[in-house]
Amino acid sequence: MGGFGAQAAALAPRFGSCIVCASLLYPPMQRFVHGVPSRMSRPELEKRKHAFFDLQRRVVAHKTVESWQEIPHAGVVIDLDLTEILRLTALLREEPEYASVHLTLNSVMLKFIAVCLQASPEMNAHVAYNAKTGVGELTTFKSINIATPMRMPDGRMLSPVVRGLESMTLPEVCAAMVELKRQAANTNIDFLLREAAMNDTWERIRKLRLGALLRLYPNLVGRGRLPSPNRREWKVYEAIPKSERITPENLLSATALVSNIG
Repeated sequence: MGGFGAQAAALAPRFGSCIVCASLLYPPMQRFVHGVPSRMSRPELEKRKHAFFDLQRRVVAHKTVESWQEIPHAGVVIDLDLTEILRLTALLREEPEYASVHLTLNSVMLKFIAVCLQASPEMNAHVAYNAKTGVGELTTFKSINIATPMRMPDGRMLSPVVRGLESMTLPEVCAAMVELKRQAANTNIDFLLREAAMNDTWERIRKLRLGALLRLYPNLVGRGRLPSPNRREWKVYEAIPKSERITPENLLSATALVSNIG
């Protein structure tokens, strides 16, 4: 054995797990992994645990796959120096106007992004593309509604929406973030996502996108069905005024998304 295969064999004792993983990607390495010919049958792996996705993971997986399938993507990475923004944030905290305001870097950045979207309205938009017809659509919006990641009380992440940023002052943005956190404290994320998923499914069926029917059986009846919510807890949750909790309408109202990397 020569070339790359010989080098891989020499490195195998030190980087065994890496070599095994790489063998799945690089064909020449499939011939030799830890000195064992690949013609040997793969052993049956002992399962440690098997579990179906919970509701949150299903929603995230569905929307991620759907967006990659239906929306043209392009990536741009810009390295920005935030020194002046950090300095400005520190100075504003000393101003009397902000004495009672919970001023954070996130709130300042949301305001900056909203101003940028006002200057570039085509970025405050929804993009749709039909691969079968070759027709694409760009819908811009007057209102700037930004979805921003937030850690919920149970530790899970959600992206509720701050709406109407185009008309907000910075103190108002800060107040909106505080209000969103207050609503999050009253929100059951499983009930919220279940309601949002069902609303989305019925809306698609209403528009004759009958593929949505395929969701119903596996998620409600099949082997991987979701657990039914406790009726008593559901009634208590529904009794909370919508103004006091995050609603499906909030989640679906975003015109732009701000997220962290990773």
